[in-house]
Amino acid sequence: MSIEDKIEDLSVTINNLTSAINVMIEMVNQAQPTKEKKPTPPAKEKATHDDLKHLCIKVNREDNANHAKIKALIASYDAKKVGDLSDEQVQLVHAKLLAGEF
Repeated sequence: MSIEDKIEDLSVTINNLTSAINVMIEMVNQAQPTKEKKPTPPAKEKATHDDLKHLCIKVNREDNANHAKIKALIASYDAKKVGDLSDEQVQLVHAKLLAGEF
């Protein structure tokens, strides 16, 4: 077997492996669910400051990176902490956190 034949065989093998890898990548991409935005649930009762505090803690525990996002959301209402928010602002922030819009 000449070197040219060996190179040709290796090229065919590489092309087959490349095709197999591309098929596997497509299968993985199709198997992964797309992240959908959660619809905002209808408000049953008005959220209190304590409800918002508990929700902030829960969301922060889900992902520690959310801490800065929560602080930024609260700061967007010119408040440093939940207690500084008006009742209306509490409702807005609570709804945004529930919907994942922060």
